[in-house]
Amino acid sequence: MKIHNLCRCILWLLITVQLPLFARAQTTNKRHPVIIDLVIDDPAMLQDAAIEFSMSKNDINTNYAIGTDLYRFKITAAKTMLVIPLSVSLNYGRIDYVYNKPGTGRPLNRSNNLFLFQQGDTVELHLSNQKNGAFFSGRSADTYNCMYKISNSDVIINNNQYNTYMRLKDYEAAFDCRKSQLDSILKVQSAILNSLKGKLSREIYNLIGLDCWGNYNQRLVEMYYTPFTLQTTEIYKTAKKLFIRDYGHYKEKILTDSNLFVLSYQYADFLFKKDRAYAVIMNSNAGKSHYPDLKFADINQAIDLNQDNGALRDKLKLLAFYEIDRRRQSDFVDFVNKAVSEAVNNQYKKALQEFSDNSAIGANAYPFELPDENGKIRQLKDFQGKVVVMDFWFTGCEGCIGMAAKLKPIISSFKANPDVIFITVSLDRNKTMWLKSLAAEKYSGKSEINLLAGMDRQSAIVKHYNIQGCPTIIIISKDGKIISVAPPDPRTDSKAFIAMVKQSL
Repeated sequence: MKIHNLCRCILWLLITVQLPLFARAQTTNKRHPVIIDLVIDDPAMLQDAAIEFSMSKNDINTNYAIGTDLYRFKITAAKTMLVIPLSVSLNYGRIDYVYNKPGTGRPLNRSNNLFLFQQGDTVELHLSNQKNGAFFSGRSADTYNCMYKISNSDVIINNNQYNTYMRLKDYEAAFDCRKSQLDSILKVQSAILNSLKGKLSREIYNLIGLDCWGNYNQRLVEMYYTPFTLQTTEIYKTAKKLFIRDYGHYKEKILTDSNLFVLSYQYADFLFKKDRAYAVIMNSNAGKSHYPDLKFADINQAIDLNQDNGALRDKLKLLAFYEIDRRRQSDFVDFVNKAVSEAVNNQYKKALQEFSDNSAIGANAYPFELPDENGKIRQLKDFQGKVVVMDFWFTGCEGCIGMAAKLKPIISSFKANPDVIFITVSLDRNKTMWLKSLAAEKYSGKSEINLLAGMDRQSAIVKHYNIQGCPTIIIISKDGKIISVAPPDPRTDSKAFIAMVKQSL
């Protein structure tokens, strides 16, 4: 692989110490929590305010995680002490400050921060309604300030030159222009990190550096991958050539010990995106993208080809299952047991086994207890003796509107059959918004039972079924067993969907 001298120097600078392999305990009862003294500088930010900590669970660090520990605190005073439990001694997490004051900014939300919380940390977190209006003080503040500055250091990318090259159809120059801008962002982040080098532990310093490198490469991979997802034919040749140049035979040679690669929040995410892109790009012929035909088998093969056995490959397999496209990649069910059996005995094997247990045909369905629009709690056991078809959606999801339109005549055709029930489950956080959407009947109909899971993707039922996107349909048998977590999509094959429901009766 050819890497620009700038990137090579930066990576050498970021990863300077090779750490030994070490074991990390998975329980919280022996971990000292993090103490955060929250200081609100603007009284207006106390109106209907809360702060949430979404913490990586069991040392599974990734943007794709479905199992996180969520801690929510109602904030009513200008100064509040918060106690944050940790699942491991060095715990990745994100902070989301939520309040409803119109016209004010949000200095912390899940998209603009990633922190490493270390057992025993004590810091003060100061918040204002200014842009990037958060800073930390106190004994453990250096790590938090460093990571917050890095998370908010992306310069605004100027698209003028890029667009000029695109109009001229000089696609290689356009891609290299964008790559140069990403190089500059990485350089800024490296400067932030290295300004605090002497103040951070070697482990934290190296992990932050590896996260920066992983995030940089994720964005670069997406640049080459996007033409194939959008099926912009004229760019395929250039995108494929540059992807092969940078990632066709990618091997990380800086560290022989892959332990840091496994622990990093961003690095394995990059490798997964690279392998998924590899499966599409390398199987795409001139003028035709393989993206519409991408199967889980293709991604699985790319991971096996590019990764040796071990914990890092186990993590990539887990991410592949977490990120499945249920409509296109329903063949994922054929690979779960093999992934479990081949995994090393680690946290990823346990997570793979849990994924298998929750999605396998014949497994017990999640015993939900959710409110309907009248506030009545509905439970799975209430529908024993009926086939249950569950449609997961959220307000604003265009695909969910299309799904509802296709389901309505299907539901009508089963209306006289007492052995099947159709249920919608909304992921809307805002109950008022949900009720308004129900009234409009764009996402559901009166012939369905409408339930609210809420909490976006943090609700237990969403985590259990690994619902990464909507719409998602799950079919449950009369005795409460999973029939399918990836049935035929009614929008593209209504006959096959109807046949599966009828066969289940």
